[in-house]
Amino acid sequence: MLLGGKTAIAVSLTEETTGAVVSRMAALAPVADLFEVRADFVRDLDLATLLKARVKPILFTCRPESEGGRFPDRDHLARRRLLSEAVGRGFDLVDVEMRAGFADVVASKAGRGLVLSWHDFEGTPEDLDGIHARMAAQHPDVVKIAVTARSVADLGRLLAFAARHAGRGPQLVALAMGPLGVASRILGGRTGAPFTFASPKSGRETAPGQLPASVLADTYRVRAISPSTRVYGLLGSDVLRSLSPAIQNPAFAERGEDAVYVPLQAESMAAFASALPALSLSGFSVTRPYKGEILPHLDSVTPHAAEAGSANTVVAQDGRLMGLSTDGEGVLVPLRRRTDPAGRTVAILGAGGAARAAA
Repeated sequence: MLLGGKTAIAVSLTEETTGAVVSRMAALAPVADLFEVRADFVRDLDLATLLKARVKPILFTCRPESEGGRFPDRDHLARRRLLSEAVGRGFDLVDVEMRAGFADVVASKAGRGLVLSWHDFEGTPEDLDGIHARMAAQHPDVVKIAVTARSVADLGRLLAFAARHAGRGPQLVALAMGPLGVASRILGGRTGAPFTFASPKSGRETAPGQLPASVLADTYRVRAISPSTRVYGLLGSDVLRSLSPAIQNPAFAERGEDAVYVPLQAESMAAFASALPALSLSGFSVTRPYKGEILPHLDSVTPHAAEAGSANTVVAQDGRLMGLSTDGEGVLVPLRRRTDPAGRTVAILGAGGAARAAA
């Protein structure tokens, strides 16, 4: 890893002039550990100026259109020359796509900061191990595999793949793009990822699901995540805007807990259940629409959760899942500060898990 065993935050820069890249690097130096300079965005690219202004290590990337970038595919040879020049000038890291076929560039940078990358913008292939084996045979320093999560089950498969290769061969950055794969951008430290990618700020993402550098650093404390970190999360069908991570993670930090709380967006309960083993969760909160659907997947539930037919909290103990419901108390505790509801006529608006617990 780049930070003595910690996962670094690589901020991806998509400014369109060299001067703007230099200014952005200076402004973001306090939060970034390295910068990915996307050369395919820069109109007046000046490699010497970039190196002279370097304040943190630079990962030089020039992504073609077929790999999600802006560099014209027809200018294949021009991109090859540009990557060769980046190697020759001594950029700390240089990204070369596995599909590019630039064997000379790969050979010249291998062992000196070569990031060999592979992207799938359609889905998550079955043969991740085979892809990894072909990439590792090129002797890169870092293998980067970025897939698209069409299901939370894809996130589970990717995390299981990363766990199988932890500490074996070249360092691995395994990312699941899209809202269903956000947790992969946070949890790389569990399997020794050397870095994870971040945007300079919200709205400046270079890939779907990318989080701002300040959020990765301050809310999720990704640099502190390790194989021993306990992972908790929020399960639901639309959780990326939830305030829960911004509440729970500072609480962990305040208490000195080696733990992190991540969004776990899922398109179905069945898909989440298939991903559970790879997620290795210590527990999770449950929100709509799964508070009722979660019950058949639990080993036990408290009497209150059983009566309500709903659980909003799941605790993992010795491989078993126990469901609880705090929604009823969440309604009654503040209500009792104003009035005693005992014996009163009550109207409940709603019929979901929280309403059932309140009833």
